[in-house]
Amino acid sequence: MTVWSSYLAGALAWFIATGAGVGSMQGGDPARAPKDERLRTLSALASYRLEATSAQIADCLRSALTDPDAEIRAQGLAVIAGRAGRVRFDRSRSAVQAWSRDRPTLLTFRPLALRALADGNERVRRAAVVALGNLEYEPSPSPQVSSITLNEELLREFDAQYRSDPSELVRAEIVKDVALTRTQSTVRSQLLVDALKDRSTQVVQYALMGIGEGHVAEGLPDLVRLLKHSNRVLRMNAAEAIAENGPEAGAYINDLRAALSLETDPLVAKTLQGAIDALSQTTR
Repeated sequence: MTVWSSYLAGALAWFIATGAGVGSMQGGDPARAPKDERLRTLSALASYRLEATSAQIADCLRSALTDPDAEIRAQGLAVIAGRAGRVRFDRSRSAVQAWSRDRPTLLTFRPLALRALADGNERVRRAAVVALGNLEYEPSPSPQVSSITLNEELLREFDAQYRSDPSELVRAEIVKDVALTRTQSTVRSQLLVDALKDRSTQVVQYALMGIGEGHVAEGLPDLVRLLKHSNRVLRMNAAEAIAENGPEAGAYINDLRAALSLETDPLVAKTLQGAIDALSQTTR
């Protein structure tokens, strides 16, 4: 069983038990611990397997986010994402209380998370996107609502990052966050429409999700183009997104019919027919 404890000289000192016994970090500075111990500590903090005070969390994050090792920096950002976003999936009283306690501390690290968008390592940049998105989350009175409302400033940060970042990993995470947000914004809509032209299939999938669920009618002409894409999943997602736009997509029924007449994949054909049927109902 793993045992974690102690706070020495105003900094973290973690004790990690193995089957053979208990090993410990030398001294009280978390930056001096062996890398594997630090990663395990950060992982445990991110998933609430390790209880810690606000001061302990702050000390650990301060050390991790400025560490020369990219893996440590990314895991530090994962602590922010994990502790800020837990209540998206766990609405128990204890989880909400922990979130309320931790959030003021986590928000003080938002400037470092923003700075991490310029990190030279793509995994650090991706972790920064997740952390910044989860920091915006606040529990809704309805347990069924778990989406994030991104403020306009952060949307603009994400938009700029998307357009300049060479990493598919980072661009996909940005578009996923933007697709999931409830924020209605021209910046959001334009980013999703532009992401439909991304060379990454994963990025395009997230953009399709956002355009469908968010009823971004500006993207409908590009959705029609994607009905001819070589990737069957994108063809299906495009048909679904067109249908989700409801009456505004009524003018594209004939495009769906044309795509159906040429479609050779049975599952895609079924999806196209479903989209045609759904739009036929809304335009009656």
